Amino acid sequence: MNIILHIGIPRTGTTFLQDSVFPNINDVNIVNFYGYKGIIHDVLARREIQKILIDIESFDTEFAYNEINKFMIEGKINLITNENIYCKMFKKDDKRFEKIEKIKEIFPKAKIIFGTRNSDDLLLSWYKKYVVNGGVLSYSDFIKEHINMDKINYEKYIEYLKKLFGKENVYIYKFENLKKNANSFVNGICEFIGTETPNFKRIKRNIGYSFWQTKISILINNIYKTTLNPNGIIPLKYKYHPHRVIFQSPFFPKILRGQKLIKDNIKDL
Repeated sequence: MNIILHIGIPRTGTTFLQDSVFPNINDVNIVNFYGYKGIIHDVLARREIQKILIDIESFDTEFAYNEINKFMIEGKINLITNENIYCKMFKKDDKRFEKIEKIKEIFPKAKIIFGTRNSDDLLLSWYKKYVVNGGVLSYSDFIKEHINMDKINYEKYIEYLKKLFGKENVYIYKFENLKKNANSFVNGICEFIGTETPNFKRIKRNIGYSFWQTKISILINNIYKTTLNPNGIIPLKYKYHPHRVIFQSPFFPKILRGQKLIKDNIKDL
């Protein structure tokens, strides 16, 4: 069985690949991810596979294989894509090595795709996502409370991937190369997968907040009671915060976004 796993890191162009690239590649079966375009009868079942993948180290090897194997197709490239296999952004626990060892047990001949990003930019992107999801802490407090810096320093993990699966079976890409040249970026990944590069559109979905948007969003987040803000007043009944509906809308004017949130001004929040 031809199996490829795209396993992380969160905020390294994973949504772009899952939405705009992987679903458009010929002869590829996306085992666990249905995407925005996918219309399938077994959406709920594949969501259960996502849960297994995120905590795969906790599952029996045979059980995990059988559940995932239900959606594999012989004769096709079976692609599993879930950036949270590497880690959960806002959790300090670190089970990356346990997870990948379990994956090696389940799929010993798999190939691995792993995305990287400059560590300062990665942390800032994680913080923006934290605020988008309802977080209320300052950047420095967010780092102290939620971030295990070993996850940001991923070099040892990459070496372990190569040791487990073989250098030739591990493809490392840089998020910065996506920003420089999307075509070249996608070409490299498709060459590793062993397919032709598909037509794709680069649609930005997870739009990061500007300085003032972040500041306003934190104030709004303080009102609502969520998992990231248990001290809020009003229970949030919906998945999306009010600011997210407005600020991440494709119709929100770019000219109103204002100053970019960067490392130099984040201390002023």
